[in-house]
This record gives sequence, structure tokens and C-alpha cells, in this order.
Amino acid sequence: MAQSHREASRRLFELAEQQQGFFTTKQAKTAGFAENTHPYHVQAGNWIREHRGIYRLALFPAPDRPDLVLWSLWSRNRKEEIRRGLQSSDGAESL
Repeated sequence: MAQSHREASRRLFELAEQQQGFFTTKQAKTAGFAENTHPYHVQAGNWIREHRGIYRLALFPAPDRPDLVLWSLWSRNRKEEIRRGLQSSDGAESL
């Protein structure tokens, strides 16, 4: 069990490191953390709940613009793809 927790922690750290310490609930589950353990990690001070379904590893300092990371993670669809909005030229053409 300790080995699997260590591996899950390593996988989550590697992922969060690419996202300024932030990660989603889905990403934590994919790394190996059961969803029912997420509240424990928040209470223990390992994770900081930044928004519904979005956390930050406590050992990462808060970035200067956390809103940009939050919106980036929040805007992903269920396949972890970033949703694309209308481009300004597309919007202008529709007028």
C-alpha cells in the first residue's frame, strides 16, 4: 500500500509540476488517489482546495496569476482537452 501511495504521489507531483502545482480531481484519480481520500489530503494540509474540483499541492507556492491556471484547468472537457472559444475573427464574421 505504501508503495502504491508513493507512486501515486510521484505521478501527481509530476503532473502538477507542469501546471504550477495545480491539478483536477480527475487528474488525482488518474494518478492513483481514490476520490474518497481527497478530503483527507485537504484536511492534512497536503492539498489546497482552490476551486470546486481543482486543487494545488501545498508545497507549491501560489503563482502570481492563479486565475489563469484555474481557468485553464476549469475549461477542459471530460477528455482533458482544452475547450476552444470563438476566435475574434470568427465572432466578427458572424456579425
